[in-house]
Amino acid sequence: MNRPDWAEHALNIARAAALRSEDPYCQVGATVLDADGIVRGVGYNGTVSGVEIDWSDREARRPYVIHAEANALRFTTPAAVEDGLLATTHFPCSTCVLLAGSYGIAKIVWELPPDWGTYPFKLTESIADRLGIDMRQALPDEPFSAPRFTMADWLASTKRLQVEAYGLDPSTLAPEEQTEWARKMILGLIAEATEVLGEVSGWRWWASGNGAAPLNRDAYIEELVDVAHFTGALALAVGCTDAQWAEAYARKSAINRVRQGVQP
Repeated sequence: MNRPDWAEHALNIARAAALRSEDPYCQVGATVLDADGIVRGVGYNGTVSGVEIDWSDREARRPYVIHAEANALRFTTPAAVEDGLLATTHFPCSTCVLLAGSYGIAKIVWELPPDWGTYPFKLTESIADRLGIDMRQALPDEPFSAPRFTMADWLASTKRLQVEAYGLDPSTLAPEEQTEWARKMILGLIAEATEVLGEVSGWRWWASGNGAAPLNRDAYIEELVDVAHFTGALALAVGCTDAQWAEAYARKSAINRVRQGVQP
C-alpha cells in the first residue's frame, strides 16, 4: 500500500475543501497541520459569510475574497500550530506566507503554480526565506498531484498578460479594433510558429548537411507556449469563452475526422 505522507494527506484535504469555493476562476483549498500531523484548520477562498458579491466579475471580486490560507489559519492559534505545516492547492501569495509565519508555520507545501510570467512569486519566496519557512511544490510521483491547467486557466492567463503588458483587454475591443488586433496577433502567431519550426532540425530540405537531429524538447515546448498565448489572444478578441472553445473544437474535430476518412 502506498501510504501518503503528511503533506500529501494535507493536500488531499485541501483539494476537497477547494470544491466548496464559489469562485468560478480559481478554487483554492488549504489545510493546517500541527507538528504532530493533527488537522488544526481547513479553509477555502471565499468572501465574508452572509455577504453576496458578483463572482462573475474577476477583478471586482478580488477585494472581497479571503484567501484559503487565511481562512484555514483562523480556526487555530499560533501556539497550536508552531512548527506545523500549511498545505495549499495553489502557490500562496506573500501576505498569506507572512500570516503563516506569524503562526509559527515551519513548512508550506503548494501544488499548482501561478502564472510565472506575471505573478510576483519572488516576493513570496523571499518572505518565506526570511521567515525560515521551508516552502516547496508538492511533486510526488503519484498521478493525483499532476498539474491541472484548464482552458479557462489558459484564457484567463492570456488575458492578464494582455492587460498587464499592453494595458488592453482584448474582450472590450470595438468591431473595427478587433480586426486590427487580430491582424497583429496572427502575425505574432506566425512568427512564433516559425520559432517552433526553428527547433525542428532538418526542415531545411534544400540545405546540405541539414539532417534530422533529436528535438530540444524544453525549447520546443516553450515556443509552443508562445503560440498558445497568441492563439488565446485571438480567441479573447472576439469574446470566446472556454466553453465556446470546447464546443467549437468538438464540432470542428468531428468535421476533420470525416474529411480524413476516420469514423466519427
